[in-house]
Amino acid sequence: MGSSAKPVRRRAAAPSLVRTPQKSRPRRGPSRNKSKDKDKFTAAGCGAVLGIIALVVLWILGGITWGETLWREVGQDWPGGGYGFGATAGALLPCALAATGMAVARINWRTQKVRSLGLGTLASGAAGAALAISFVAVAALPPKRRSSRADHWVHSHYPSVWLVGLLATVAATALLLWLYDISRRAAKSAVTSDASQPQP
Repeated sequence: MGSSAKPVRRRAAAPSLVRTPQKSRPRRGPSRNKSKDKDKFTAAGCGAVLGIIALVVLWILGGITWGETLWREVGQDWPGGGYGFGATAGALLPCALAATGMAVARINWRTQKVRSLGLGTLASGAAGAALAISFVAVAALPPKRRSSRADHWVHSHYPSVWLVGLLATVAATALLLWLYDISRRAAKSAVTSDASQPQP
C-alpha cells in the first residue's frame, strides 16, 4: 500500500544565516617579526662570542706584557720577595672581584644617584685592580715546555709561585664565603627577632 502523505520539503535558510567559508589569508606580520627577532638574536650571540674572545686575547697578552713588567718592578722588592708578591696577588684577586660585585649590586640610579655614583666609582676601581691582579696571575703561570716563553723571567726566578698564588686565592675565597655566611645568618636572626617582638 502506498502512503498518501506528501513529503515535507525543508525551507532553505535565509541568505544572511548561511555561513560561507572564507579563505584564510596568510599573516605576514608575525612571521616577519619572528625572523627579525631571530636575526637580532643571532647577531647578538655572534657579537657576544667575538667580544669574549677579544677579551680573553687581550687578557692573555696583558698578562704576558704588563704582568711580567709588574713582576720585574714590584715583585722583587715586595715583602717576602716574589713568593710574597704572588701570595698577596692571589689573596687580593677574590677580594677585588667580591668588592666589584657588591658595589654593582647596590647601584640604583633611580632613587640614589649620588650614592650610585660613588658605588660606580668603587666598582670601576675594584674591577681595574682585579684586572691588574689577573695580569700578574697570568704571568705567573708555568709555561709549556715547547713554548717560546719557556725561559720567561717569572718562571726562571720563582718556579713554584703559581702554586702559592693558587693556594692564597682558594684560602681567601673560603674566608670570604665564611664571612658572607656569618653576615647572612646575622641579618636573618635580626629580622626574626624583630618579627617576634610584640608591637605596641
